[in-house]
Amino acid sequence: MGPSARRRGVQRVVIVRLITPVDSVQRAVMMAIERGKLQNLIFDDHALASHRAMAAILGAILKLPPVKQTLANKQMQSLYLDRLLAWGEKHLSREASDVPAS
Repeated sequence: MGPSARRRGVQRVVIVRLITPVDSVQRAVMMAIERGKLQNLIFDDHALASHRAMAAILGAILKLPPVKQTLANKQMQSLYLDRLLAWGEKHLSREASDVPAS
C-alpha cells in the first residue's frame, strides 16, 4: 500500500486462518512443511528410530488441511505419500459423512 493510498484512507483487510497444532508432532510437521524441510524431518535417523514415530508423522500429515497436505506432497515427491493422501481423502471423508450430526 503506497503513500497515496494511505492519504485517501484506503485500508486493506487480510484474513489469515491460523491452524493451531494439536500436539508436538503436528507442530513439528507444520514447521517442516513451512520451511521446506519435511524430507529432513522424515529421513533424519534420530527422529525416526521406530515405526511409531513414522506413523505419528504420517498421521499428522493426514490431519492437516488439504493445502498443507499438497505442500507436503510436493516437497516429498513421494508416490507413497501421494497414494496415502488419496486413500485418506477417500476413506476419512466417508467416515465423516457416516457420522450422524448431533
